[in-house]
Amino acid sequence: MKFVKTPFSNNDLNINLSNLQNNQKKDDLNQKIKNNGNFFSRKFFKDLGIVESVGDGIINILGLQKAANGEMVEICTSEQNQKGLILNLGPKWVSAVTLASDSKIKPGQFVFLTHELMSIPVGDTLLGRVVNPLGQPIDDKGPIITKIKNLLEARAPSIIVRAPVNTSLETGIKVVDSLVPIGHGQRELIIGDSKTGKTSIALDTILNQKGKDTICIYVAIGQKYLQ
Repeated sequence: MKFVKTPFSNNDLNINLSNLQNNQKKDDLNQKIKNNGNFFSRKFFKDLGIVESVGDGIINILGLQKAANGEMVEICTSEQNQKGLILNLGPKWVSAVTLASDSKIKPGQFVFLTHELMSIPVGDTLLGRVVNPLGQPIDDKGPIITKIKNLLEARAPSIIVRAPVNTSLETGIKVVDSLVPIGHGQRELIIGDSKTGKTSIALDTILNQKGKDTICIYVAIGQKYLQ
């Protein structure tokens, strides 16, 4: 259990936070909020919030009056803090999407603003590494040390400043090179059903670039599995 120092006591809202994090239902928290309508308008809720509800990766948070769209937040769970991204702003609440599993996030947990927009590390040190969408390594090869971070929501370079695509990129697969020529430097989408060989095509193409002074970045985008 993690403890955080807050500028108020549980008696202000008459909520037992331990019970909320363990087994209290969302309806119980909503009833407390209705009975204390002006509580979340206090000044210390500008940077602090409380989870009202969570479901399917979406977190509804009361408070966070200073929140900005696209800002990162930290949710204090029972194990370790989790990061979230604010995507919707309301008069007394915000909605955020969790960037990890939401199984440990419960109503009543504290949420803090980080005062940082969504950014990820960039640089040559990421080459050859396997990272998650936050740029954190998941290949058990140690941390990635880089001093440069770029905003996730950045303006793309204009067409004029981009280098022209005038060289073909050979995948090594004859049917692909013959029917679907790929330009050197362009992005290519490989889409299809599960188990149809999408990853095999991408890996074969990457291997075929050995010794050709070409940097290949493979991005895998999955779909949520419904049981």
